[in-house]
Amino acid sequence: MPLIKRAVSPVHVSRVKIPPEVTNGELQYIANSTLANLIRQLSSISKHAEHIFGEIYLEAMKLDHKSNTLEKRIANLTDKVSKLDSTHEQASLGELQMRKPFKSSMLVDQHTLDRSTLPVALAEVYSRCDPPPNLDALNPFRDPGAPSALSLYTNPSFFFDLWRQEMLKDCADNTARRRIKSPPLDGLNEMRSPKKRRQRLPTQQQEVPRQQAAR
Repeated sequence: MPLIKRAVSPVHVSRVKIPPEVTNGELQYIANSTLANLIRQLSSISKHAEHIFGEIYLEAMKLDHKSNTLEKRIANLTDKVSKLDSTHEQASLGELQMRKPFKSSMLVDQHTLDRSTLPVALAEVYSRCDPPPNLDALNPFRDPGAPSALSLYTNPSFFFDLWRQEMLKDCADNTARRRIKSPPLDGLNEMRSPKKRRQRLPTQQQEVPRQQAAR
């Protein structure tokens, strides 16, 4: 179901109800009401235009900040590369181990779909929505350990929980596949080639040919 982000109001400009005290001049009353509703529409359009240009300004500021940051990083990298000397003796292994590991200073934005990042128009739409019913009052009548009654009606974290379960299941399946079971010793003996098997004779039988060779 599509969600209307910006709705211009009023929608029905000339659909007004004539009060009973107006007995003469109904057309003039309709004309005045239509003109007033048109002015309200223009006011609503100007409000939405302000929000649109405000969002464009914020996006432009973010893009400018990212561009400046990238330009500084490219300049620093160019300066470091220009100062490198290929004829310089390379650092030893001990010096490399003494160096601190690289740590990025970039901050990853992990709250892209957070409620605080909603546009102003959508925030107003959410504020006009009716709250969910008070189904938590039925929790004392549910079985112990059962989810709350409100989560059966609305659960904002449903898709995240479903995604987490799928990821944990995939990790468990991959771990089970990578687990290599060691074959039994009898199986190893059967897998070996007969040519590679060495038949060990007892110690007495090995000494007899040696004595005969010595004679």
